Amino acid sequence: MLVLAAALLINPATLAIEVFIGRQINPGPYLIGGSVLGLLVIARLGDALRQLGESLHERDSLMALLRRQAQYDSLTALPNRSLFTERLAADFANRSADHPLVVLLLDLDEFKGVNDTFGHEVGDELLVAVGQRLRAALREGDRAARFGGDEFVISLPPCAKRSVATGVAQRILDAFTDPVDRAEQLFRSAHLCH
Repeated sequence: MLVLAAALLINPATLAIEVFIGRQINPGPYLIGGSVLGLLVIARLGDALRQLGESLHERDSLMALLRRQAQYDSLTALPNRSLFTERLAADFANRSADHPLVVLLLDLDEFKGVNDTFGHEVGDELLVAVGQRLRAALREGDRAARFGGDEFVISLPPCAKRSVATGVAQRILDAFTDPVDRAEQLFRSAHLCH
C-alpha cells in the first residue's frame, strides 16, 4: 500500500519540483502520466482487495471444516463424543423429575473380530452402515453419536412416558433385524448389537 501511495505521489511531486525551480513545463504529459498511473494503482488495489476477499472466504471455509471435524465423526458423520457430551450436559441441566433424560447405548458385539478377519476397510463400511440405520430409526429431536470405536449413544428428548423410550429402543433394534451387507459379507444383527 505504501508503494502504491508513493507511486501516486511521484507525478505531482515531480511537477511541483519543476515549478519550484522555475522551469517552463507542459502540464499535458504530467496529467496523462498521472491518470495512467492512477488507473494502474486503482487496478492493483482492486486486485489486492479481490485476493483478500478470496483469502477471507477460504479461511472461513477452512474454519467451518475444522469446526465440523472437531464435532463430528469423520466416518459416520454422526456427532462425536465431544459434541454429544456437550449437548447431553445441556439436556441434563434442563431436565426435570417429571421428564427424565433417556440415554441408550448401542455396542457392536464381536466388532474386533470383523476388523481382524475382514480388515479395517470392511469394519469402517460396517460402522457407516450402522450409523445410517441408526439415523433412519430415530425420531425428530432424538440424537445419536458415535461415542468411540464400536459404541454409539442415543439421547432422547425428556419425556414423561417410559413407553416412549422403550418404543424408540425397539425401533433401533428393529433397524438391525436384516443383515448388514458390506464387502460381500453378511453381518447378522444378533452379533452386531445389544
